[in-house]
Amino acid sequence: MKEKYQDCIEKISQIIFAEITTKEENLTEKIFEIDTDLLSLLRAIGSRVMSMLLTMLITQVTTKTKKAGWKIQRNPQIKYTTIFGEFKIKSPYLWNKKL
Repeated sequence: MKEKYQDCIEKISQIIFAEITTKEENLTEKIFEIDTDLLSLLRAIGSRVMSMLLTMLITQVTTKTKKAGWKIQRNPQIKYTTIFGEFKIKSPYLWNKKL
């Protein structure tokens, strides 16, 4: 999978590198701290991307189903766990009175 996103990995790496090298002072003294900070940053990015993907998929599925005559009866939140943490996402309960 990594090969598909090699260009994206390179762009994001360049952005993060530029941010670190311009905003951090004394890199030689802080390199091990930056290693830990970078891990937190990458986890935050992964979490944000997963949240965006889940939201997009819920919207797509709900929109497609609503076109088929279904309506949202209620919209509870469910917990969804990933390696980036737990997410609370809307889980539309769809109903079609014709069925």
